[in-house]
Amino acid sequence: QKAIDASKKSRKGASDWIRLNMDELKRQDEAAEHLKMSQNLSLTGFPVAWCSEALSVVGNDEDAAVAWLLSHYDELTAKQQRKTAEQKHQEAEEQRRAQQMRLRFTAEKKQSG
Repeated sequence: QKAIDASKKSRKGASDWIRLNMDELKRQDEAAEHLKMSQNLSLTGFPVAWCSEALSVVGNDEDAAVAWLLSHYDELTAKQQRKTAEQKHQEAEEQRRAQQMRLRFTAEKKQSG
């Protein structure tokens, strides 16, 4: 459909567009297949992001990915905990900035009113 749209409904134009964009189309197909495999593998109970990483490391072999996940579980868990701690820190910082903005707004409102 993208080829037809890009070529203004011309068959030759669509064919040319496909040839010119073959690498990108292949990359998109591979990414979609990788996501599908990651989601399927996540049914084992691991987060999709972990499954995606495992599949990338082992070349999309699902059995090898499960083995990789099991052998790297502690490392992945620690990484997740660090990420969660960083997110909590960012959220606290955002809340602090929002509170400062509210205080400034209130003070400015009192001065002008």
